[in-house]
Amino acid sequence: MNLIRNLRLAFRTPAVPSRPDESRRESDRRIVGHVSSGNTRLQRGEYVTRADLEEQYERVRSCTFDDS
Repeated sequence: MNLIRNLRLAFRTPAVPSRPDESRRESDRRIVGHVSSGNTRLQRGEYVTRADLEEQYERVRSCTFDDS
């Protein structure tokens, strides 16, 4: 009985809730703020992820600066 339970747990895939990106970002910031210690910027959720940097890069890259 214990063997069957262990096998069932080993082959079960975890259910991942589908959340919008904004609520996911807020929950990630809340988790980081709760877990971090010593760095006040992390505790307040003031950090930049790679996805944030790529988004900013694409936004700036799409701008055109014409001298016309």
